[in-house]
Amino acid sequence: MTEQKKQKLILQDRKSLALDGVNNIIAFDAEYVRLATVLGDLLIKGSDLSISSLVIERGELQVSGYIDSIAYFESGTMQKGAKKAIKRLLK
Repeated sequence: MTEQKKQKLILQDRKSLALDGVNNIIAFDAEYVRLATVLGDLLIKGSDLSISSLVIERGELQVSGYIDSIAYFESGTMQKGAKKAIKRLLK
């Protein structure tokens, strides 16, 4: 029997997001945070975003700022629209 992977996200008032199951921070700036997690890649979009806490050993992360959206993608892939959005953010 395969063990089902679990992840917990706690969003408070669109200003603080705490999550576990984080494997890697792929990229981040003030407008987005892209993570590799146990359930796939996770893209967090917003404004004035910052990583306020990171505990690598436990895979825990906390993001602060104004959070507009949270979306999962299969690991290593992103939808075409999300790729374009990230390219625009990086210009």
